[in-house]
Amino acid sequence: ITAPLQTANEAETTLPAEEQRTISDTDPSAPDSGGDTDAASGRTGRTAAPVQGSSSGSSGGQGNTSVNAPTPVPSAAPVNTPAPEPSRSPENTPVPEPSQTPADTPTPEATPSPTATPAPVPSGNILYQGTCGPAASWKLNDSGTLTIFGSGNMDNYDDDGSDNCNPYIEYSDRINTLVIENGITDIGSYAFSYLWKLSAATIPESVTRIGYYAFSCCDDLTSVSIPASVSVIDFGAFSYCTSLSEITIPYGVKSIEMSAFSNCSSLERITIPASVTYLGEGAFEHCSNLRSVTIPEGVTSIEFVTFSQCSSLTSVTIPASVTSISDHAFSGCSPSLIIHCKAGSYAETFAREQGIAYTVS
Repeated sequence: ITAPLQTANEAETTLPAEEQRTISDTDPSAPDSGGDTDAASGRTGRTAAPVQGSSSGSSGGQGNTSVNAPTPVPSAAPVNTPAPEPSRSPENTPVPEPSQTPADTPTPEATPSPTATPAPVPSGNILYQGTCGPAASWKLNDSGTLTIFGSGNMDNYDDDGSDNCNPYIEYSDRINTLVIENGITDIGSYAFSYLWKLSAATIPESVTRIGYYAFSCCDDLTSVSIPASVSVIDFGAFSYCTSLSEITIPYGVKSIEMSAFSNCSSLERITIPASVTYLGEGAFEHCSNLRSVTIPEGVTSIEFVTFSQCSSLTSVTIPASVTSISDHAFSGCSPSLIIHCKAGSYAETFAREQGIAYTVS
């Protein structure tokens, strides 16, 4: 028995160096290799592989008897085979955090409706709407009708291109009809200027004033209904309405201010009521198709260039109430112009002095 023991011990001590590492190298739970002795095997350090004695038939011993077989270490990991670590996500594949919005994709904020530039309103056939006065509002539908509603005065605006132009100017290519509802009392300055596709406008009895350049440069405007409640048609109110061919000014209007209808190049006829007492400078200047006009009793003066450059104007009736006519009131008019006046009136004297043909009654 002694010889096989020596052989087993020699086999243990002659293992290769790389095989002589202790289990503690790979198993933190194994005893320290610095000299602790395995109680079962009487060896220091690692557990050796079992050595079997071979008892052949010639020796007469028992066959396949294990000699000094060490007690196996329970559940020990194989030498040089580290225990697997707990499962984790691959190094280059981070575990996504739950319910987190990606950093590069911020959550969109709700977009507020702009105040200066109105946003589309999804309500029936109304496309856009906003405010245009302290108690006045506007709306534009999909058929091109702009409606002004509410009460009181509309806001006053500035010329196109300014920071204070009317709020629907950007939709001028859509607007073809204007309806101002009863309750609005004052049409503000530049309120509808540059609505170049506007062809018809209705003004209610509640309106008393049409402001500066209110309808200026409405190129397609062919007709407009002015109520008797209006007392003032202000400076340039309908100037450059180049398609306006006829207009009736109702009784009740007292003042037609400077350039109110200037450059209405298609205007052929105009009726001025007896309520009008003032015609401003250039009120009908450059109305190149205006053919006839009757000035009512009550007007006392015809101002500078009131009818200047009305190249088609052939007939003007002037009442005896007129006591002042500017020398340039009819400059550039047709050579065929005839003034119809009362005998002995200031108009007769003016016509004679200016060399204009006239008739008296």
